[in-house]
Amino acid sequence: MNLFTFLATFQWHPLQVIVLAAVAVIILMAVVAFRFNYRTQMRSTYYMDTECNVFNDKGLAKYLSDRKKKFEKPSLVIVDIRNLIIVSKHHNDPERLIYDISDILLKGLSKIETLGRVEYNRFCIVYDNKDKEQIKSLCKSIEERINNSKETLKNDVDFILRFGVYQNVDLEDTNFAIKNALYTLVYSKDVDNNIYFYSNDVSEILSKEKKITEQMHAALEQNRFVPYIQPKVSLKTGRVSGGEILCRWVDDAQNPIFFPNEFIPLFESNGFVKQVDMLMLENACRLAKTLVDRGHRNLVISVNLSKANFDSPDFASKIETIANKVGVMPANIEIEITETTIMNSYGYVSKCIMDLRQRGFKVAMDDFGKEYSSLGSLSDNPFDTIKLDGIFFRDNLSTEKTRGIVEDLINMLSKLNYEIVCEGVETKDTLSVIGRITNDVVIQGYYFSKPIPIHQFESFLNTNYDDLIAEIVVEKKEHEKARPVAQAKARIVDSDVPESELSDLQSQIKEMQKTIEDQKKLAYEQEIRFMREQIELLKNQKAEAPEPKESEVERLRRELAEAKKAEEKRKKAKAEALEVARLRKELEKLRAQAEEDENVEIEYVDEDGNPVEISPDDEIIEVEEIEVPADEEALEEVEEVEEPEALDATEEVEEPIEEPEALEPEAEEAPQEEALEPVEEPAQEEVQEEKPKKKTIKKKAE
Repeated sequence: MNLFTFLATFQWHPLQVIVLAAVAVIILMAVVAFRFNYRTQMRSTYYMDTECNVFNDKGLAKYLSDRKKKFEKPSLVIVDIRNLIIVSKHHNDPERLIYDISDILLKGLSKIETLGRVEYNRFCIVYDNKDKEQIKSLCKSIEERINNSKETLKNDVDFILRFGVYQNVDLEDTNFAIKNALYTLVYSKDVDNNIYFYSNDVSEILSKEKKITEQMHAALEQNRFVPYIQPKVSLKTGRVSGGEILCRWVDDAQNPIFFPNEFIPLFESNGFVKQVDMLMLENACRLAKTLVDRGHRNLVISVNLSKANFDSPDFASKIETIANKVGVMPANIEIEITETTIMNSYGYVSKCIMDLRQRGFKVAMDDFGKEYSSLGSLSDNPFDTIKLDGIFFRDNLSTEKTRGIVEDLINMLSKLNYEIVCEGVETKDTLSVIGRITNDVVIQGYYFSKPIPIHQFESFLNTNYDDLIAEIVVEKKEHEKARPVAQAKARIVDSDVPESELSDLQSQIKEMQKTIEDQKKLAYEQEIRFMREQIELLKNQKAEAPEPKESEVERLRRELAEAKKAEEKRKKAKAEALEVARLRKELEKLRAQAEEDENVEIEYVDEDGNPVEISPDDEIIEVEEIEVPADEEALEEVEEVEEPEALDATEEVEEPIEEPEALEPEAEEAPQEEALEPVEEPAQEEVQEEKPKKKTIKKKAE
């Protein structure tokens, strides 16, 4: 029986049917409510800003599209808070700060008007039926309300605001309308203080962007994006130290179709910049590999990568893969990151910088000083190079203010051990001013070279700027000599003090200088006296100080050293004793052999046994050794002959007595005596008691 059969045959009570139906309805409602809440949450996540609970760019576009018929004359006002990133970074609660700012912007809006956050530091307010003057008044009111709410915002810094106004908006394409409002801030020439109104300039730019968008994919396939390089020259060595790869969009004749400032911002907004960046990076790696193989091992080729690349979690790994594929060392590649990119995406960009440097790549901050110039980003991110933006050098450093700013920046960055690159240097005057500040910088700009095709770069490496560097050094020395005099003259010219008072002041200064010299001399003598007293005190303390007690470790080390010395001495003595015993034994053996040789008699005989005399030319054919025991008569003769003590040193010793021939057979009958052990050399008084043996060697000669 299955469930349906059971339900059909079961005797249901009306109350049970009602309860069961109610449970089914509740379950169905729960499922519907869950799906509704899920879709609402997903929609709010997709269309709403998570930090301040207002529309994001997608939500704002949808809101305008859904209500386009309800608006009469809609206007979009972009509120650009330029220093919001810096302020929020140092704020105790950045999310709360964003929320409070959005709350201030929402005040005063009608029911249909709304607010959206389209970028981190840019909000978009939607107004209806507002003319130009009303918009201007509203913008001023917003600026006052924000800067007068420091207590609410818990901020002591004034915000810097700009407004981009796009009126009479066509809501058929709401995304395009928001884009027009954003572009108004950048390209509009209709400006009233800090309020930018939409103009035809923006329309022309948008029309050109449409053409760029239509052609960009085909241009990539047709290799229209080619790498150019702008050389960098070291002011210290006068040599080219590297170059920056720049993208150019050209036709077949290498003439520009669109300029970088026209297509790069668009590519960053639509994401196409990722493909172009990777193409430029690969070209940079190939150029660096070629130059290194030809002996230029210290050159560094840099390439600027857009912030769109940093969204990828394996960004550093991709760069390393390209470098390994080409075969170039990471130390010859430098990744440039703009200051705006770092500030807009602070957290994960910092991680990417760390990852790149750990893999061996150099990292540079580009356009420093153009936007935020946050010194905190320098301490938080381990850059290798800081590139000062060309905005500092546009007026050729002609004013004392700009020179002071650049000098302070260079000195500060030098103390932080950064390599400094000055961008946009176009004149000799600017170069001379930089050279007077320091020569430990790298120059990039049109003064040395404009961007050139990469095949021309290697010939540029042979350029020598020694004469220019020497001239800058001379100018620097002359400037240093003339600077104190010029400052003194300026002070005198600007002074209203009469000459009499000036002479009195000068005499007073001389007296003060003399007094200071006397005080210095006195202080010097006192210091010498104090040092001598300290030396004497230390000597007395050393003399009175007890001998330092030897520690347990030092004692054990000393005893171990003494034991090692004693062991070495014992081994040496034992070796010497063994050597003495060996030498004595050899000496005794030699003495015994010499004593034995004294009793040997050599006789030369022929084949018949008759004694003969031989000459040096005769050949000895046989040697026979015979031991013959001595009889009593022979013994007496031997005793008479062999008494060395009874002879005078001047007397001649008689020839030894020859053995009689009758004794020769007896020598053959005593073979057992040959096996006896050799007799040790006896003492002189024992010679008479032993029976000496006389050896006869017979040698047969022809």
